[in-house]
Amino acid sequence: QLQIEEISRKLRTGDLGIPANPEE
Repeated sequence: QLQIEEISRKLRTGDLGIPANPEE
């Protein structure tokens, strides 16, 4: 399940084009 969450996050950030660190 952890892998799915990580992948979903990567896909979301990739689709939105937002870096892992929103601060930057």
